[in-house]
Amino acid sequence: MRSCKLSSGATMPVLGLGTWRMGESPRRRAEELDALKHGLELGYPMIDTAEM
Repeated sequence: MRSCKLSSGATMPVLGLGTWRMGESPRRRAEELDALKHGLELGYPMIDTAEM
């Protein structure tokens, strides 16, 4: 997985999963959890949980 170097010197993966708007619809909960689990199984190194 590629990463980029931040100005602080820390590295961050260039690819991750975004969770914006997840959890807003109870009907989609199972689908959203499946998507997160699948991403983790594929080796996604980062999950972005920021609100905006």
